Amino acid sequence: MKRTGIVILFSICAFVAHAQYVGSVLEAVDSLDDQPDIALEIINRAIDNNPDSEELLKVRADAYENLGQFDKAVADYLLLTQISPDDEILWFGLGRNQHLNGQLHDAKKSLDRATKLNPRLLPAYHTKTEILLQLNRSEDALKVSDSTLRIAETATTYFLQGEVYSSMQSWQRAEWAYSSAVKIDKGYIDAYIALAKIAANTNKATETLEAAESALAIDPDSEEALIARSRGLALEGDYLNAIEDATYVIGLNPNNAYVLYLRGTYYMSANRPREALGDFERALTFQPDNWRALAGRADAHAKTDNKNDAHEGYLHLLRIAANYPEKDAITQLAELQIFELFRENQPPVLVITEPEASENFEIYVSAYMQSIAIRGTVSDESPIKSLIINGQNIPVVFIGNDYEFAAIVALNNVNEIMIEVSDVYDNVNKKTYKLISTE
Repeated sequence: MKRTGIVILFSICAFVAHAQYVGSVLEAVDSLDDQPDIALEIINRAIDNNPDSEELLKVRADAYENLGQFDKAVADYLLLTQISPDDEILWFGLGRNQHLNGQLHDAKKSLDRATKLNPRLLPAYHTKTEILLQLNRSEDALKVSDSTLRIAETATTYFLQGEVYSSMQSWQRAEWAYSSAVKIDKGYIDAYIALAKIAANTNKATETLEAAESALAIDPDSEEALIARSRGLALEGDYLNAIEDATYVIGLNPNNAYVLYLRGTYYMSANRPREALGDFERALTFQPDNWRALAGRADAHAKTDNKNDAHEGYLHLLRIAANYPEKDAITQLAELQIFELFRENQPPVLVITEPEASENFEIYVSAYMQSIAIRGTVSDESPIKSLIINGQNIPVVFIGNDYEFAAIVALNNVNEIMIEVSDVYDNVNKKTYKLISTE
């Protein structure tokens, strides 16, 4: 009995001594909040002396996470989950750091373990939703998000459901979810920004500006909110202020290719193509494969009458179109712009359908005829300005894909039919038919 009591006494003393030691280490670490490297060194020495200390491993894992050393945090949490396999918080910490370290599938498994141990662990469900979105598993993310809402209707849960609906391009439901988030938390800046983006994508200027202003009231230097406001201003046609907002963001982050591209579009809309060209060029130095910036650069070249560079830009778009999900839209855009670039050089195509003419542009008419009916078609992608037959203006009617015309020409002292058609670019097509009299 005495021996057992002595063992228990020593165990208690050892426990107390360990607790006091850990307490002193934690106090030292807390006093070094602004010196994380020194704090980490102290923790490492303490763990060398106490390799199985759960408290110290937790502190070190948190320190690694705060320092962005997620791989090391993962290693500590793996040890911790072996020490306490039924602690859902440890499994959540492991999953969170695996997620931050890019180990998405491992993170999902760890978080599944956490929620199995505690079916109401909201942060674990939130992180699972984010992971499933990153894995492009929108339907699975929606199931997790729906189940999370049944546990608790929090601002974060609604926001993540908005992210799920956005990934599914279900904009009306996404808007409802983001709006629900800001009703719960008026300071949820990410939800306001998300609302502004949806409004901008659906060309709702007023709603874009309202949501962007709400976000900027929380953080006046928010790049995302300033970008959203610039888009709203552009939708209203206020390109000067849209450019000003974009310029401010570029001042904060000169390497922001998206904002450089946006400002380029604002300059184009404001008829300032040379400045736009500079922005598109800069955007492409950071994102060489940004097809929208490539198209913008070609457009800017066209606006500055640099047709050769514009033509080469559109041809480049045609060559790379197959590499993008929007390949059909890119191809159609490039082909249209190439046509627009050179359409002023394309004359109308004139075809006589009646009477029949020979290959030598000869028309046979009876000597007894006093007039002749002339009918035909004109093909031209450009609008037709005029059609003249033997000096007489003849109306044309657009039917189907072509223009059609009909005219009666008197044959008194007439030995030829001269037809001249021109489009709005003053491209002209002339044809002359000799009249061959027959008995």
